[in-house]
Amino acid sequence: TTRSDLFSDLKGKLAPLEDLANEIMDTEASVFDTRTASSDEETEITATAEQGAAVGTYLFRVKQLATATTMKSTAGLNTAPSVTSSAQVVTGSETIDPSERFDEAGFQNTITGNITINTGGGAVTFDPADYDSVNAFMTAINDDATAGATIYYNDMNDRFIIEADDPSASLTLSQSGNLLTEINIAPGVYSTNTTGLQTDVLLYKENFDSEVGENDSGSFKINGVEIEWDADEDTLGEVISRINGSSAGVTAFYEDTLDRIFLSSNSTGSENIALEDISGTLLSQTLKLDSGVQTQGLDAKFTINSTDSADEITKSSNTFEINGVSITLKATNSTDYTESTYTTVTVDEDQNAITSKIEDFLSKFNTVTDYIKAQSAVTENSSGAYTRGALAGQSTYTSLRMNLINAMTEEVTGLTSGDPNYLSGIGITFDNDLHVSISDSDLFSEALSDDPSAVEALFNSTDGVATKISALLEPFTEDDGIIEATQEVISDQIARSEDQVDRLEDRMTRREAQLRSQFASMQQALNLIMMQQSFMQTILGAMNQTLYSD
Repeated sequence: TTRSDLFSDLKGKLAPLEDLANEIMDTEASVFDTRTASSDEETEITATAEQGAAVGTYLFRVKQLATATTMKSTAGLNTAPSVTSSAQVVTGSETIDPSERFDEAGFQNTITGNITINTGGGAVTFDPADYDSVNAFMTAINDDATAGATIYYNDMNDRFIIEADDPSASLTLSQSGNLLTEINIAPGVYSTNTTGLQTDVLLYKENFDSEVGENDSGSFKINGVEIEWDADEDTLGEVISRINGSSAGVTAFYEDTLDRIFLSSNSTGSENIALEDISGTLLSQTLKLDSGVQTQGLDAKFTINSTDSADEITKSSNTFEINGVSITLKATNSTDYTESTYTTVTVDEDQNAITSKIEDFLSKFNTVTDYIKAQSAVTENSSGAYTRGALAGQSTYTSLRMNLINAMTEEVTGLTSGDPNYLSGIGITFDNDLHVSISDSDLFSEALSDDPSAVEALFNSTDGVATKISALLEPFTEDDGIIEATQEVISDQIARSEDQVDRLEDRMTRREAQLRSQFASMQQALNLIMMQQSFMQTILGAMNQTLYSD
C-alpha cells in the first residue's frame, strides 16, 4: 500500500505542472494576453482591461456625463392648511398613550377647557373631558364633517398634526383651556400646508388633494410594467416599495418637506420614463405625475484620441466597453474637444501576472524533478548499508525526469527567425542543482516588453516548452495511464502475496491440527502405559508381601 500511495503522491505533483503547462499553451485564453489598464486621473476616468484587450494609449476628452431621467409631482400632494407640534409633547424619551384618557395619557400638565376648530363650515367645539381616550377625541374630530379637519398623533416623533380636509379652506384653531398649548400648537389661523403626508397610513385615509375613496382600486404602468393598488389595503409607502421592487427600472420616493413624489430612472441616458394610468387616476391626479413634465437624462459625450467634434462618441451609460477595456466616466474634463486637456488611459501587457505565472510553472517543475530524483536515489548509511528509493531502477520514471529537463533546455524549433529559441535567451536557466528559474529578471522583462508574442511562442508554439512538458506528462497522469497501470501491478502483486499468505496460513492450520491430534494420541498411549506400570507395581508389591510373610 505504501508503494501505491507513493505513485498517488507522484501523480499529485505531476498533475498541477501539467495543468499549468496546458494553461500557458492555451492560445485562446493565454496568460500572455493578460492586460492592465490605468488612468492618469482616476477622479475623472477609471479603467479595467479584459484578457486580450487592445494594447494602446487612449486620450479621453469628456464634454458631458450621462445622467438619469427624473421627474416629480407637479405640485404638492397635500396642500390643505395644516400645523404640527413645534416640539415634542412630552419632555425626554416618553410619548403620549392615546388609548388612555387625557388625565392618564402622559401629558406634562392636566388638560383643561376645550378647543374650537373652524375650516369655513362653522366653528365646532370639542371638550377632551367628554371622551374616554385621546383616540376617541381625535376620532370625533375626524368624523365631524362640519369641523372639516383631521387630527392625528405621530408617536415616532411625539407630535400632533392638525390639517384641514379642504385644500381651499383655512384652518382656525382656538382654545378655552390649555390643550393646544400642551400639544405645542399655537392658536391662530393657518393657510398653508407644513405637514405633507404620512406614508404609513392607508391610501383612503391620506389627505390627498385628489381624494382616494375607501373602495377605490386600480393599476398603472411605469415603463410598461403594471403596478396594482387598493386604497383599503395599501399605504403610500407600500405602493412606493412595489414600484421600486418591480422591473420598471425606476426608483421612487416621497419627500415630506417638499410634499412630492420623485421618480428617477435606474439607468442613465436620454430615455423618458413612460407613465400610464390603466384604471383609476392615482398616478396622474393623486400623485400629480405628468409624463410630459420630466427632466430628460443625457447621454455621455466624449472623443478618443481626437480633437474633432465629428468624432464625438455618445453612450447612454457612463460605464461602457471599448476594445476589451471597461471605462467608467466620473467627471468631465473638457468644454471643447479642441482643448489640450484630456485624461490618459493606458492599456499594456500585465507583466506582473505573466511573470508570476511563469515563476509558478518553474517552481512546480522543480518540485516534480526533485521528487523523482529523491525517490530514485540509492543511498548508503554510516554502517555501509544501502537504501533504494521506491523508483530506483525504474527507467520509465527516471527517464521522465531527464526528458523534462531536456524539454526545458533544448531548442524550440519553428519560431520566427531572430526570435529567442531557448529559454536562456529570455533569462531562464538551470543552476548546479538542476533547478530552473528566472535568473535574469531584467532580460525576461525586456523580452516581454520588446516582443511579448515571441516570448509566448517560446512556450506555447507547436514545439514550445509548455507544449512539450504537457505531452510528456499526459501519458503518466491520464486515466488508465502509466501511473495507474503501475498501481494496478502493485495491487495485483499485493493480492497474490495475500493469497499466498492465506494458503500458507491454511496449511499451517491443518498441520497444527494434525500435530495436535498426534499429540493427543501419544498422550493417551502414555497414560495407558502409566496405568499398566502402576498396575504391575501393585501386583509385584503384593507378591513380595506374601513371600516375606511365609
